[in-house]
Amino acid sequence: MSDKPTTTRSTRDSDVREERPDQTDWELLRHMSDEEASARAARDPEAPPTDEAFWKTARVVWPQGKTKISLYVDNDVLAWFKKGGKGYQTRLNAVLRAYMNAQEGVRSVS
Repeated sequence: MSDKPTTTRSTRDSDVREERPDQTDWELLRHMSDEEASARAARDPEAPPTDEAFWKTARVVWPQGKTKISLYVDNDVLAWFKKGGKGYQTRLNAVLRAYMNAQEGVRSVS
């Protein structure tokens, strides 16, 4: 077992856990002032600051469970997704979800 910190991600309805190396530079963070840490956080495009208006409409969204399936996919399609590296199944799921959501929008308009 490694001594390096890891981030564990799991879903509420699943025992499947994904562990990946922690990418935080803890040494840098320890030597950073609170003001500098806050300034860096405010500049992070993936985590914009929230304000009071955000929290008025915020709601808890529990992750949905996942079901393991066997699926036949064209070789070139699978190769294309795998070319993107680790996480290709998650990307496949995201594409399927986007299609599902688009179809739901089409049905709700009719």
